[in-house]
Amino acid sequence: MAAPQISEARIEKYLCDEVKKIGGAPRKYRTPARPAAPDRILLFPGAIAVFCECKRPNQAPTEAQSRELVKLERMGFKALWVNSFETVDEVIRLIKDHIAYDRW
Repeated sequence: MAAPQISEARIEKYLCDEVKKIGGAPRKYRTPARPAAPDRILLFPGAIAVFCECKRPNQAPTEAQSRELVKLERMGFKALWVNSFETVDEVIRLIKDHIAYDRW
């Protein structure tokens, strides 16, 4: 019997739970004008905002979603995607380092 697939919703919930643990506020990001917009804006003290697209394991953003993440980065925002608990943990580590040492 194959192991059950981890859903995008579980990855997103894990991301939100981990963001809250370090004092952040994960906000659902929906905009009808931009269907490829990232799923979440992660807000942290010190005016830190990170856009994040969530995917299930072994899935990557669509071409339109990738373009949107690049546009946000070109505007100076941090924009990334996660598709596993491990990538969420890495994002949290990077954010904690940035908050603690004021570097990105």
